[in-house]
Amino acid sequence: MRKHVVYLTYDGLTDPLGQSQVLPYILGVEAMGIHRFTIVSFEKPENFEKEKGVIQDLIRERQIRWIPNTYHRNPPIISTLFDVIRLWKKVRELVTKDSAEIVHCRSYVTALVGLQTKKKFGSQFIFDMRGFWADERVEGGIWNLKNPAYRLVYNYFKRKERLFLREADHVVTLTFKARDIINSWAIKPGDLPVTVIPCCVDMDHFDPEKVDPDHLKELREDLRIGPDEFVLTYVGSLGTWYMVEEMVMFFSKMLNSQPLAKFLLLTKDDPEGVLRIARRLKIPLDSIMIRPVSRSQMPAHIALSSFSIFFIKPVFSKQASSPTKMGEIMAMGVPIIANKGIGDSDNYISREMGVMVDVEGPAEINVSSQRLLAFSANSNLIRNRCKAVFSLDVGVDAYFSIYNFHSVK
Repeated sequence: MRKHVVYLTYDGLTDPLGQSQVLPYILGVEAMGIHRFTIVSFEKPENFEKEKGVIQDLIRERQIRWIPNTYHRNPPIISTLFDVIRLWKKVRELVTKDSAEIVHCRSYVTALVGLQTKKKFGSQFIFDMRGFWADERVEGGIWNLKNPAYRLVYNYFKRKERLFLREADHVVTLTFKARDIINSWAIKPGDLPVTVIPCCVDMDHFDPEKVDPDHLKELREDLRIGPDEFVLTYVGSLGTWYMVEEMVMFFSKMLNSQPLAKFLLLTKDDPEGVLRIARRLKIPLDSIMIRPVSRSQMPAHIALSSFSIFFIKPVFSKQASSPTKMGEIMAMGVPIIANKGIGDSDNYISREMGVMVDVEGPAEINVSSQRLLAFSANSNLIRNRCKAVFSLDVGVDAYFSIYNFHSVK
């Protein structure tokens, strides 16, 4: 009889994040033949209608049951409270009928229910905290602490954060920096049972050897990129955490030494903000291309890169950040330009892997942009480093070890 894991996620499986950072781990662990899963998720209606068939196909004939619920956005705070109440009713009913050895909670909202499940049913409680969620909401401008309601919610979750950490049978976080911060809080005697699992990448999907050279040539022609032209790429959304102005400024400084360079942004976000900055910095608009790209198309587009860039706001909560894009870019053997002090990036992006940048002002950005001239990329070295740290197999093995240990308690 397989051990039963109830997996709770407030992100949808039909969200891009769910398809890259939730389901692949569950599929990998389920394939080992020891555990079966019930996934309770909250789905955005627009994504659910488009992608539900994809998810159903992936879990068909697997010992994975999926219980999707509708995610509610409005009104703020009240809608989340409503979803939490629904989740508790669903989990209570589920575990009453089919007991669970483990309840795995992805982030803070679902942990409210996971802790109750532990207390009522005795399930092992895994707090997969990811990062410092409440601080992320404040530092990202989502919760304005001048608003008394948001201040109340923030303080509530900061109290709950310590409770979750103290009561969890196991904690998962994305970075070693976050683990060290958590242990410095001395929540209970000795170090907490914390495993660091960064955002991993499917090395089979992001594989430069699988990109058809003819397709790459067609992409270059479609985008009007010459065979030897320097291409800087950016991958993913542009909102909240990303320092868009500083990234565009970096490109503008780079044009001084690479006047034919192109900046290719692979994002579904509105391009107007980027173009507005480019106009202000007097960057030729024909050197900037913005394309919405699906996950299936992403490897080929990343393969166009000479370098790929991301600058993230250097705030407290980002010490727990492990950008999904970092593994995807490195898996394609592409060197990275990133700013210092974000998660464990300083350790992963060594001198052979890319360029670490100070983003204090235009002068520092200008100096860093000139360092690209002396950089010699070793794609195989970058991909091998990625495989050792960010491979999906590494993440699956880590989760399997956690489940296996707590299944026998």
